[in-house]
Amino acid sequence: MSALAPRLLFDVEARGWRLLGFEVLDARPIDYAPGSPDLPKLMDLIHRLQQVPRPDVTTLPFERRWSQLGDASVMAGDSLLHTDFNESNVLITDERAYLVDWAWSCKGAAWVDLAFLVVRLVAAGHTPAKAEQWVTQFPAWATAPPEGIDTFAALNHRLWERAIQRNARPFWVELAATAKTWTAYRGL
Repeated sequence: MSALAPRLLFDVEARGWRLLGFEVLDARPIDYAPGSPDLPKLMDLIHRLQQVPRPDVTTLPFERRWSQLGDASVMAGDSLLHTDFNESNVLITDERAYLVDWAWSCKGAAWVDLAFLVVRLVAAGHTPAKAEQWVTQFPAWATAPPEGIDTFAALNHRLWERAIQRNARPFWVELAATAKTWTAYRGL
């Protein structure tokens, strides 16, 4: 199985700071738009991610991270999650896709990363139906409880609504609207 992220070249710790150096990639941010040639590379990346055993390190449970939004217990699990699929965190080379910026990684149900992808796909122009159809190619989505997906959609909408109340950044406003569109599609 090939790596998910660029190779770590060095790790230096001095005076309370830690510096990590990674290989430089000739890459660009992913294009999530319908029909994008990046989607097959994303598919391969997600398949690889979902086969990686979660490292045995202290990892914040996803349901705890979202507990201030409501009851997220249905999202509990032991899979490695990235949880931040913004375009600049999925890099595309001629050969494949890479995941960078693992600052929001945690453990949880494997389908949670797929739910995050649904939001990104809808934001890029997919209908909610087409976005959900795209993620059905992953076994984790097929086993996801429908009420869990509903809970994720509702809490994700709440997350972005709270974010724009604090700061109405244009991209956050767009994600709040996207989340609202998905919740409406799910009948919430």
